[in-house]
Amino acid sequence: MLSRVQVSYENMGSSSYLAIAFSPQAGLVNYQLEMLAANEIRHFLPVTKRIMNGENMAYYNISSKIALSQILGRRKLGKMELVQLLKGFLSAAEDGEQYQLPANGLVMETDYIFVDPSTMEPSFVYLPVSVPQEKGVKELVLSLVMEGKIELTGDNFVQIL
Repeated sequence: MLSRVQVSYENMGSSSYLAIAFSPQAGLVNYQLEMLAANEIRHFLPVTKRIMNGENMAYYNISSKIALSQILGRRKLGKMELVQLLKGFLSAAEDGEQYQLPANGLVMETDYIFVDPSTMEPSFVYLPVSVPQEKGVKELVLSLVMEGKIELTGDNFVQIL
């Protein structure tokens, strides 16, 4: 799905943003974009909506957050960090449903999951498009396990996953 949108990063003053431009063929669902822009939903990145050159743009505020892929490039996730990531996903999915935002709009790729570096609290990008994401939480966890991105513990946590 990310192939249908144009992704860039921008700085405006002291804030950093992940900017996504929705082309006409992206299948933008306007009410979902309006819901994201009008509400602060826990575990969703805050969104500002703009129209530039006739294209709808979503600016996700990523200030003071780090992409999960950057953390995984330096070290493995601990058991409790993975549990916190999964709890964050469940919370985002439940809270999103209250705003008529189906969980299949959450982008479950490590480049688009942002965490607070001090608490490892996750925030997710939600794409308000009609085509569901190719990767879900199951594929994310499977890739983390298969790529050896989770610390091994004495309680067989990784094997159980």
